[in-house]
Amino acid sequence: MTNTPQIISTPPQVVVETSMPKVVDDVQLSPHFTLSEMTRSATAIRLNINNTADALAVTNLQLLCRFILEPLRMRFGVIKITSGYRSKRLNDAVGGAEFSQHRYGQAADIYIRNHEIGRKMSKSLGNSPDPIGLIDKYGADGVRMGMLLAAPAGNDILFKEDLCKQGANFCNKIWNAFRLVQGWQAADIDQPLSSAKAIDWMQAKVRAEVAEIDDLYSKYRLNEALMTAFKLFTDEFSGWYLEMVKPAYQAPIDRKTLQATLQIFEDLMKVIHPFMPFITEEIYQHITERAEGESIMTSVLTLEAPNQADAALLASMEQAKQIISGVRAIRQSKNIAPREEMTLEVVETEGAGQSEAHDEALCQIIKKMATLEAVHFVTQKSEGAQTFLIGTDEYAVPLGNLIDAEAEIKKAEAEIKRLQGFMAGIQKKLQNERFVQNAPAQVVELERKKLSDAESKIAALEETVRSLS
Repeated sequence: MTNTPQIISTPPQVVVETSMPKVVDDVQLSPHFTLSEMTRSATAIRLNINNTADALAVTNLQLLCRFILEPLRMRFGVIKITSGYRSKRLNDAVGGAEFSQHRYGQAADIYIRNHEIGRKMSKSLGNSPDPIGLIDKYGADGVRMGMLLAAPAGNDILFKEDLCKQGANFCNKIWNAFRLVQGWQAADIDQPLSSAKAIDWMQAKVRAEVAEIDDLYSKYRLNEALMTAFKLFTDEFSGWYLEMVKPAYQAPIDRKTLQATLQIFEDLMKVIHPFMPFITEEIYQHITERAEGESIMTSVLTLEAPNQADAALLASMEQAKQIISGVRAIRQSKNIAPREEMTLEVVETEGAGQSEAHDEALCQIIKKMATLEAVHFVTQKSEGAQTFLIGTDEYAVPLGNLIDAEAEIKKAEAEIKRLQGFMAGIQKKLQNERFVQNAPAQVVELERKKLSDAESKIAALEETVRSLS
């Protein structure tokens, strides 16, 4: 007979009382603990705990208290944190201990361990890092990020100082990105199509990633939520978006693009704020003039839910990014100067899908990001052109006299030989009747797709060899 938890009429709660004006009554810990709710302040935030919560959920509650409620206490001046009613299972897991300003109960044994040797860190062993020293070296936000990156839900914290350094580097990246945007000079000029498209894409990306972060919060996966926010800022915003809208050297930027960029920056600061409150508050105050007492801590991140149009835009931009990466890879492999303008040929064959390069705004982005003089749509690529594939779509970059033809032929022949060996292994697998009959249909289909892609790549490489011969 399965033991069931004792159900009580009043939901279990952890009540957090602060000195700030009351903004929200109830924040559900499960299953709807959202980013916007986490960034609100309140005089009585009630975290309603599911009566059927098991020890793992309780463990995650403790992590939530440590990394979210403690900063609220430090910043808002928490008067007390007290425990309310709990189910029998929850009460047993917590051990009857009262939640307090300095103690969060005994839900589970969560230890900080040395990442290198796995040994538990403690004051008695004398192997714990000095938190004040870490903060002096990497900053409070850097240490917070380092601790969260080392703290997967329900597991021991495998501490490594390099993670704090990564947090400090992230702070530097955020600050440098803000300095870049603040250094742009706005002018009353028309907004380029490429900038308008980039803004639409970045806003859609933020909506999609915030929805993912909200879902991770609901599952108490705080370190994964942090990594999602980290990649959103470093990869998508800094690595792609800012490069798409950045004006030419010493040239002004249109006001519409600058204002949209600052708004996106502010939204990203709200996303990152629960993890890194100090630098995000500082930048929030500098983005625009604020009223006295206005703070990112009391602001609300309001975004629309992702929609089908967002999905289509994100997919088209991903293809454009792959085209840009393909051109850059050719440039790097051939040691062609970054500022040397080249031409891109989109090879259109019968039955092939339409390339995203046909979209005028995306074409402008591709030309800008890949340093292209022109994009041509052809049925036959130029002699001596270097090719690459995006799925089954073929693209070519004419190189003229910029490369050593003999060396490139040898490299292409070596790659053809490697792909032929790869194909032989797949063909052997597909010729095995037991594999085809017993393997899941999607696995068999994936192997066939690999075979088809390899054949396409070999055909493109053989054509490159013929054109260079």
